[in-house]
Amino acid sequence: MVPTVLVENTSSNRVLHMLFQHHITEDDLRAAFQTITLHLDNTAHPLYVIVDLRARPNFLISATIDGALQGPFKHPKLGGWLILGHSRRGRVIANVMCNIAKRRNVFWFSSAEDTIHYLHHVGVEVGSLQ
Repeated sequence: MVPTVLVENTSSNRVLHMLFQHHITEDDLRAAFQTITLHLDNTAHPLYVIVDLRARPNFLISATIDGALQGPFKHPKLGGWLILGHSRRGRVIANVMCNIAKRRNVFWFSSAEDTIHYLHHVGVEVGSLQ
């Protein structure tokens, strides 16, 4: 069975791609946050996570907030969350997490090209996004 939330490496060793199906499960969400945290624990440099919302996931609000805050959101090696796509629930979740964690590391993009452009701006080379 294909996970409903998947974390993939990209062509850059400094960028992870977090992909959501429309319907997600709490177990898959928890596993994805654990995967991101493991990558952050094992890197020498900051990592960026592209959170791909183009499938318009039906967020599990409390599980997303709890999972991110207990895992990767406040990790010292997290360069930032690069949100690709639009979601009202996603914006609410991001605002809550930023306010709780006192961090401003969430950036929103409407296209893959804009996301890649931002990464280039901060000195990270990455290939195309599917």
